[in-house]
Amino acid sequence: MKPNYKKSILNVSNTILAHYGVKHDYPVLKDLSKQLIGKKHIMLMLLDGMGMNILKNIDKKSILRQNVKQILTSVYPPTTVAATTSVLSGVAPYVHGHVGWTQYSRFEATNVTVFTNENADNESLPLKENFREKHLAFETILDKIKQVNPTLITKQLMPSFAVGGYPSFQAQVDALISLNKEESSFSYTYHTEPDSTIHEYGVRNDTVKSLLLSLETEILRLKEILSKDSILIIIADHGLIDVEPVPLYDQKDLLELLKRMPSIEPRSTAFFLKDGVQETFKKRFKKHFGSKFKLYRKQDIYKTGLLGYGEKHPLLDDFIGDYMAITKKRYFFTRTEENCFKAHHAGLSKKEMLVPLIIIKN
Repeated sequence: MKPNYKKSILNVSNTILAHYGVKHDYPVLKDLSKQLIGKKHIMLMLLDGMGMNILKNIDKKSILRQNVKQILTSVYPPTTVAATTSVLSGVAPYVHGHVGWTQYSRFEATNVTVFTNENADNESLPLKENFREKHLAFETILDKIKQVNPTLITKQLMPSFAVGGYPSFQAQVDALISLNKEESSFSYTYHTEPDSTIHEYGVRNDTVKSLLLSLETEILRLKEILSKDSILIIIADHGLIDVEPVPLYDQKDLLELLKRMPSIEPRSTAFFLKDGVQETFKKRFKKHFGSKFKLYRKQDIYKTGLLGYGEKHPLLDDFIGDYMAITKKRYFFTRTEENCFKAHHAGLSKKEMLVPLIIIKN
């Protein structure tokens, strides 16, 4: 399933930008736009991994399921680095350049773990620069909104891994409750769950259900204090699917054809080829993985618009390999003998791509 850049999480951000009179490059969601009229407090909340299929863990009468107003798509790849950056920047991966957990840096000739700025190929070797801050910097929707609305309070509420972040979801909700007492505000809240738990336990699990119910308890607490001129918008960056590992490290005859180790994501993987080995690579890939992954040329990734549209990021060609291997099934590549995931994302299945637009008002 391809992303729909007219009805995606990216369009949520652009609808909010339009509401605040900010220039935007992608279509707005008309129904959401109407809901924002007259609201002094707009709270945008992203719960990592809470796709439509994940919501099936809890009862239909839950506040989260009852208030799904629209089903949206994520972006491609449907993964945290690409999707949360699309929401926070208001532009597509084609423009902001964040396309996966690991991306190649020509400046240090290694794959970099984008969010943590670690050397993905050799963790013991530190990087000389912050790759994301120097080469993938972007203007946030909060900055854009503040420029046009200087008296509006804008606040980003992140988990504890970020500077000034909050230690728990409960603490984030406490901050939102305090913010609701101000004159007017726009806030963006990001929380790492339920993604982290689903990676470990799988899509259907009592632990996942309990986690969702605990999130719901806090959201109910927030709903109770919302004033009539407040609105809570909840989205996800992607869903997840239960997965089966495919060891990439075993296929030495394939790896010997590569310039560098593969990157991006385990379910959407970039391969960079040595000169003159294209036909050999395709034959060997088909032999080993043809039943599990489909190869796409870089040109096809661009032409199909999977990454969206706009002004192409200057380093995008560095990240998207000569070929991308994408699976619609349950498989994911592993680079080592260790496999710690029961569920994952970044493929083109509906389970990964479809996410809710939840609107809660008091």
